[in-house]
Amino acid sequence: MTQPYDSARHPSSDWEWIDLGQNGGYWQRKHTADKSYNCTEYAMAKLFGDRAGWGDDTQTTETDEIEQELRDRGFSEPGSPADCGCGQNQTSTCAVLYFPTENGQRGAEPFHVEVFDRQSCDWGGKGGPGSPIRHRQDPATYPSEAAERARTEMVFLCKEGQPGPYHADADIHSQARRVPPPPPAPAPAPAPVPGSSVPSPPPYAPEPLLWLWRVMFGLIGIVIGWLIWGRDCCFGEDVTTDNPLAWPRSARQACGRPEGAFAD
Repeated sequence: MTQPYDSARHPSSDWEWIDLGQNGGYWQRKHTADKSYNCTEYAMAKLFGDRAGWGDDTQTTETDEIEQELRDRGFSEPGSPADCGCGQNQTSTCAVLYFPTENGQRGAEPFHVEVFDRQSCDWGGKGGPGSPIRHRQDPATYPSEAAERARTEMVFLCKEGQPGPYHADADIHSQARRVPPPPPAPAPAPAPVPGSSVPSPPPYAPEPLLWLWRVMFGLIGIVIGWLIWGRDCCFGEDVTTDNPLAWPRSARQACGRPEGAFAD
């Protein structure tokens, strides 16, 4: 059985001790296994305040990019892993990368990363999606199985100078979010079939009500024209009286007046 270290900095309301027997143990932060960000996103959030995220369209640093990213930001290997810590003359802005080894050769990419926490003075990390945040006093106790540790090489990277803002685990976890996928692109218009013509739009057809108004106004115009000019222009006949019975026979026939008594 392994005794928990520094219980004062890991209150039972937030932390649970996981005893691994001869393989040591670690503190596990409660209620942090419900989000799917991984160790790399946790490390970038812990060191630089980047928001941890997950999803197919995240722009976060991948595990195979973490070493180069840290070196680009001024991290380098310390003289000794003992230079990392929260004591005097120690550097607290540190990360440790875990590389697989085979036949004594280190792999090209790390499979895990943890970050030194300057307030609890231990190393914090997060497993894969669905794993909680874990803190351990000695980074050499990861992985938990001794056989796996024998095939693992640790690389420490630190940054000298004044530490940046501190980012608490509780804030990192509460701000982590899944990045939704972008909306699907609109479907392209179908390409015209070779040799076929593009159909022209249908001709403009006025609404039925508009046609009705046109017919009504046309009829009204005809009636008005007949009343004003009809008696004087019945095929050129001379009609000088309003009484049709007094019109000449030819005028009455041309204007469609009924037969009756003729004036001639």
